[in-house]
Amino acid sequence: MAEKKKPKKEFQVQVDKVRCKACGICVGLCPKQVLELVYPEAKCFVARLQDCIGCMMCEMHCPDFAIVCNSKAVSESEEKNESENEPSRKQDNRAEVKP
Repeated sequence: MAEKKKPKKEFQVQVDKVRCKACGICVGLCPKQVLELVYPEAKCFVARLQDCIGCMMCEMHCPDFAIVCNSKAVSESEEKNESENEPSRKQDNRAEVKP
């Protein structure tokens, strides 16, 4: 019997540049070094989103509530389409209705 693969999870990490005061807590806590501080702006930014494991340590420990993490499941077909850089083509199976 073929084993079904679980869909790969992707995560979105958004940093509010207005709220961020570049304290570096998120950068220090991230186990995958997804976030970095950039100078001269002295703001946090997402450097390696593909490495994010969704632990949400950055969001939970940000003292200024400047970070929001969201997850989304990606199906294998979407993952394949993204890797080929082609838009997904969905077939419209609705019947044509004439007035």
